[in-house]
Amino acid sequence: MLCGTVFRFLIIEIYIQTGKYTHAITAMEKKATHKYSVFTRRLSEAWNYKAPILISVPYYFALIGNMRVGEVLAAIAASYLTISGIAGFGYFINDLTDARQDALAGKPNGIAGLTKLQQLAILLFILLLAFLPWLYLPLRKSNAPFLILQFVLFILYSVLPFRLKERGFVGVLTDALYAHINPSLLAALTFIIITGKSVLELRYYLLFLILWQLFLGIRNIVQHQITDKANDSNANVRTFVANTSFKEPSKLITHLVLPLELLSFILFFSYLGLHGLGWQGVSFCCTMLLLQFITFRKTPEFNVPTWKPALLMANQTYLVWMPLSLLLSICTSRLEYCLLLVPHILLFREVKTRSGALLLKLGQLFYYRLPLPYYTLSEIVWEIKHKWKAKSGGRQRKL
Repeated sequence: MLCGTVFRFLIIEIYIQTGKYTHAITAMEKKATHKYSVFTRRLSEAWNYKAPILISVPYYFALIGNMRVGEVLAAIAASYLTISGIAGFGYFINDLTDARQDALAGKPNGIAGLTKLQQLAILLFILLLAFLPWLYLPLRKSNAPFLILQFVLFILYSVLPFRLKERGFVGVLTDALYAHINPSLLAALTFIIITGKSVLELRYYLLFLILWQLFLGIRNIVQHQITDKANDSNANVRTFVANTSFKEPSKLITHLVLPLELLSFILFFSYLGLHGLGWQGVSFCCTMLLLQFITFRKTPEFNVPTWKPALLMANQTYLVWMPLSLLLSICTSRLEYCLLLVPHILLFREVKTRSGALLLKLGQLFYYRLPLPYYTLSEIVWEIKHKWKAKSGGRQRKL
């Protein structure tokens, strides 16, 4: 019934948006290099900056649960699919209901440039992607309400007459709820069912997860609203940052939200270390983070006199090193789980770029600067090449 209601609403909304704002949308179409590029780019952002955190939840349960390897791989594959579909629905409905404001602000909109048939095709595809994996994943009384709630929150946040997006701090909390807290809880409760664990047994895991995702979600949406303030003003969108009495909303992040976010993450990560991840996993995560800071501390992205380096390090912990530490811990327990390493590295851009850049930088340091007994490695290689060329030149002269 919910799916039918949502589908009927979206069909009506598509016709309203495409009919009422034709001229503004036509102008926006000229800015797009490809009619699907904006939507796919936004979906890619969600995938790269939210999915790694979500997928670390199944990794943790694979680590602590007594599950067969095939069962774990199938459940994680299904998780990848439903994460993509749910995120796609969120961006679809947000762009659909923001068409007028985006046109006024001159912002690209992923849905506005598409025909009605293309919009319906995308909608059907992402709904199938969101719901089909639940034919395999368990759907029970404990987790089904959270799946339904996810789609309800999307509508409440974007659609009139609710449109909580423009209701001040309520909009901020709603964004944190649908973008971070609820998906994490849905994933955790689903894998609690799969592993046969009890909610009571994992109550502190769930508590610390909720707190961390709450403050992370608040920080992300406030940051986004600060960055997008000029566009929101042009489009007459009344967000929390646009209406707040704070003269410098960024200080809300640096003085309150970020400290609470880091504290809640320390509690969460400490729980992981004490209940499954172990000192090896914690040591790997901390060591890689420290190496990243040491090797890149003089680069432009770190060398700025603001709080951004702290945010960068926090984001890299969440997106790269924590999920990798969980995944590597699984691999050490069962070698078959190494099958997850390649798709994890290939699917997430931050994992590829950050871990690849760190390995390259460490390789360069080892090659050019590490003092061996007499030379650095680069000097040894240079001397070998020089002697080889001299020897080759001598042979040619004899011939």
